[in-house]
Amino acid sequence: MGQTGGEDAVWAQVRKPVQRQVRKARKSGVTVRFASSRDEMSIYHRLHVGTRSRKHGMPAQPLRFFQELWDRFGDDGKVQLLLAEYEGAPIAGMVLLAAGDTVRYAYGASDDRYLHLGPNNLLMWESITWAIGNAYHAFVMGRPARHNAGMMNFKLAGGAVEPPRPYYSPPPLPGLPLPSPTRPT
Repeated sequence: MGQTGGEDAVWAQVRKPVQRQVRKARKSGVTVRFASSRDEMSIYHRLHVGTRSRKHGMPAQPLRFFQELWDRFGDDGKVQLLLAEYEGAPIAGMVLLAAGDTVRYAYGASDDRYLHLGPNNLLMWESITWAIGNAYHAFVMGRPARHNAGMMNFKLAGGAVEPPRPYYSPPPLPGLPLPSPTRPT
């Protein structure tokens, strides 16, 4: 997503349902804060394990991975951790990586019990406004696995543009199921 034109121009690119979710999250009392210490990566990691392992059935990076990101890039602001909270409890988080004039959405996680409050949309919007406010020119949302239509729809609804990118997969191994693509490759 390009950042030209400022916050109002970028907001206009965001689909109306996502705008409503951002407003709903705020009205419901969801708040977003930026982490200020390495120790807060453990808060994010608990959400990360729940999302990645329990929900998606994929191995989660260890806590040390996120702590090392903070140790190496936190002091100069090249890694940012945003935490969405509701009634004082962390309900979602997002890890951003910045380099040059670009911010990349690297990791996101949430507690399914609070998805109805729209914390992920609010986190995404707060991330984008942070990038604009810090003079970054591009916000890269990354690409999900081709079988993860929900994540792709989330990113497209937030204003992302999907450039054509081929996916390459190793040949199938006997006995292992392959995910069925939900969109053309």
